[in-house]
Amino acid sequence: MKIDDYLATLAPSDRSRLLGQLEGLQLAQRLISDQLAELNSASGEDDAAIQQLNNAIAMIRLAQVNLGNGIARFPILDVAEQFAIDRIS
Repeated sequence: MKIDDYLATLAPSDRSRLLGQLEGLQLAQRLISDQLAELNSASGEDDAAIQQLNNAIAMIRLAQVNLGNGIARFPILDVAEQFAIDRIS
């Protein structure tokens, strides 16, 4: 099932919420990627921090793939988004 087909099955309020969460995930992914690039270029890299950022990116990508397959539910997006936000702050 494609994302457009899945979105068409949702009520307008659910569709709006899901699209908002996807935008939040994309923003979090960009912020994490920027921080990861910063860490990679800094001297004295912190391997644990880099691994946490990589894990956050992996969770976001998984949520996006699941969303694209039409099988994601709101809780997985909430969890992935919160995980990413926690790692950024």
